[in-house]
Amino acid sequence: MRLLTPAKVALLVLIDMYVDNEIPCAAHRPVLEFLTLHIMNIDLPFLRHKLLPKKTQVHVSRIRTVEATVEIVASVSVFQEVLSRLLWKVAGDGTTHSLWDVFLQRLWKVNSLNEMHVFIATRPRRLLRQWSDATTAAAAAADGDEPASDSEPGDQPAVLRPRRRLRLAANSPFGQFVRTCRVDMQQQKFQQTAQLWQAFITYRQPTAAQMRAMAPQMGKYGFDGVLDGANEVEDGWAAEHVKALAGVVYGDMLRGDVTEGVAVSTSDIENLIDFQVQRMHSFGCRVPVEIRHQFEDMVRDAKIVPSKTHYLRYLEAWKAGNYTTAFDQVYRFFDYSLTNNDRQSYQMALMTLAVINSDFGCYDDALTAMLEAISTARENGDVLTLNMCLRWLFRFDLNQPALMRALDSSTMLTNMHETFSYLKTKSAEVGMIPLIVSTYFLEAEYGLAIGDSLAAISESMMRACYLIGSKNLPGCLGSKAATGSKVWSRMGVALLSRLECEVFLRCGAAEANLSDIVQVTIGMANHFALVGDYAGALALVESLNTRFHGLMMPDIAEAIVRTSRCIQAQQFLSQGNLIKADEIIALLAQQPEGIPQALAAHHFMQLDSLYRHGAFSIALERIEDMLAKLDAGTNSISLQLRLMLCKVRIFTRCAKPVRGLTIAVRAAMLALSARAVPFLCEAAGLLANVLNALGEYEGAQSLLGAALPRILETDHGALVGEMYLILADAYMGVAGAIATPQRKTPSEPADSALASTAPSPSTAAPPSTPPMRATSPNDDHFDQHVPPPPPPPPMVAPLTAEQVQEAIERDLGYNLNRGHAREALANALWALDRALTHFKDTDDRCGQCEALSKKATALRIAGEQERAEAAASGYLRIKTL
Repeated sequence: MRLLTPAKVALLVLIDMYVDNEIPCAAHRPVLEFLTLHIMNIDLPFLRHKLLPKKTQVHVSRIRTVEATVEIVASVSVFQEVLSRLLWKVAGDGTTHSLWDVFLQRLWKVNSLNEMHVFIATRPRRLLRQWSDATTAAAAAADGDEPASDSEPGDQPAVLRPRRRLRLAANSPFGQFVRTCRVDMQQQKFQQTAQLWQAFITYRQPTAAQMRAMAPQMGKYGFDGVLDGANEVEDGWAAEHVKALAGVVYGDMLRGDVTEGVAVSTSDIENLIDFQVQRMHSFGCRVPVEIRHQFEDMVRDAKIVPSKTHYLRYLEAWKAGNYTTAFDQVYRFFDYSLTNNDRQSYQMALMTLAVINSDFGCYDDALTAMLEAISTARENGDVLTLNMCLRWLFRFDLNQPALMRALDSSTMLTNMHETFSYLKTKSAEVGMIPLIVSTYFLEAEYGLAIGDSLAAISESMMRACYLIGSKNLPGCLGSKAATGSKVWSRMGVALLSRLECEVFLRCGAAEANLSDIVQVTIGMANHFALVGDYAGALALVESLNTRFHGLMMPDIAEAIVRTSRCIQAQQFLSQGNLIKADEIIALLAQQPEGIPQALAAHHFMQLDSLYRHGAFSIALERIEDMLAKLDAGTNSISLQLRLMLCKVRIFTRCAKPVRGLTIAVRAAMLALSARAVPFLCEAAGLLANVLNALGEYEGAQSLLGAALPRILETDHGALVGEMYLILADAYMGVAGAIATPQRKTPSEPADSALASTAPSPSTAAPPSTPPMRATSPNDDHFDQHVPPPPPPPPMVAPLTAEQVQEAIERDLGYNLNRGHAREALANALWALDRALTHFKDTDDRCGQCEALSKKATALRIAGEQERAEAAASGYLRIKTL
């Protein structure tokens, strides 16, 4: 059966009742909701529920249509459950008739194979062909409308008029369903039609007892009007002949030995498979176990296995971690596609083979298979598969750039901008707006990766957001939040980046897929960890396991575990617990070829651990190796900037900050060209540290004065504390430069400044009597050395007016310099306090120790011994933790 099933015939009967005005007005709404659910797969009560402010358990409603399909195929009791609650009329004797009784009578009127064929073939007469009263009246007359009235059953009708039957528009959902059923009936062979009739009898048979209660005259073969009529006619066939004919026609059905199972069509199976595949792609999880078991039973009952069955079983095995079964299903998928010459299945098989090869690290084979899948999808014009392949290739380009560089540069695959343009054009031709939106987001992410212009990135974002708003695409809000958060982070505005994630998690997560929810939640957790809220970050990540337990794919679960471990490692590194941090980093240490983007945090944690251990030579060697593997054209520019800045820090820690001058300038120029504001400000701060080492304190203050306001917007607590430490060093350098005393001895009173203008003793008159010389050594004795008499006091010349004015100005300049030195020292203490606050917020104990040691030194210079001792004791207390 391709489309028609006994359940579809029952739906046609219900539509015919609706067209004939046999359904009361009070029952229109539930009947139409029932028909809409089973014909259009739209749950109207759920659509009304979506308008409510509280959106919970949305994923359960997505399964409602699948459950309805399975239930209506399995049993006719679904119609009884809905129609038995609807009142049809009340007879004169007070008995109540439900709509189920009327439906049952109409269902049993289809009492032969010929009657079923005529019923399905003549239903298109109910379609509205022209909008004219004459045509409508002629069609009503052709259908044999009967007179009807609006009076009560017990009253005499006052006015009789023809019953006006409804007309269905040819392009309406009901009209399309009627026309599709007729076309499918005409395309069937006689044997297929006979099988449909037998399945219809089996489907309707549970209601035979109720029908016999309403129609006691129904005979033994009431399910078939031909046999029942031949048995009742006096001059007709004998009973034994009718029994023999029934045995030939219906076989084991009369004995109850039916082994064919539920009558299900290929269309129903394909819809169920598409739903499960879409659910796995979008939500990363499988359907509930009960529905899966019912689905397996329906697949066994179907005569033809759809092509996507192998793909569905592959997805189930792959996402359950059963790679042996996954490989087996991929090969079966290939065998099916090659045997049936199905190029659509062939391209899907190539794509799945590429994905599973990349999971096992066979990147060359994965790239070859994916390129073949892209070529096949282009030949077939399958934009959906092409978009999935190109999206995978984009991620592969970020993680394995060396293999992509090996491709021919003349191919379009190496020019991602041309690839995006091609994809947008083809998606617009077929009207696939969600694919255009996802392409815009991919283009924005690629621009962020290669350091493209922020104007071009913002243009792609605005075009995508316009399509989301104008075309009402709530399913794309997850990609918008993930990409928008990255754009705001590149601009250095952490508040808007965090707000983007928070708005999506509160308002847009109901319509998003699971991968987007996990990605945005991980980004939100990283924001919390950046400001030092490690407990909140871990709680946010653990909430994903609580909410979606058992529904996540292995790769999503692995990403959650990796994120939580990275946050814990960062917390231990900040607290100075290097042993536990190294243990967690060792768990994350899986060294692949190149530097995959997903493992970038792990690599930088290793560098941070080596930096805190003091293994600077090993850290420098690792940085050089990583920089040698980077390619600015295909890799993320943020990796290159972070490695360059790490190298500058190591040179500073090794007391050779001047060697990092060139690298800091290069990093600042690269960040300025890419408009990477956080890296630009960080490079400016490290360049200010180099200027401090060179004695250019005022230049360092100017750089930090321009960079610090933007660094504060990044909410990077440890980086802000480091910049305040560099600013404190600049202030201390200024204070040391201008606080040099201008007198020879500090004990000289300040009032004797004017005496410095007197002539020096060397200019005084020579003594009048020279000292006596000692006798020669050849003499028997030596004369005692007689000290010379003291010289007469020098003659002090009178001071002129110009000399007095010069002495006064020099004394005032000394007092002014002393005031500037105290002001610079106070600014240094303020910067140290600010740095200490940020280090406490991020629980960075190493930074706290450095800030407290510098603060104690500055307080001793300022003469505040008590505060200096308090800072020193705080340093010792943190050091012993």
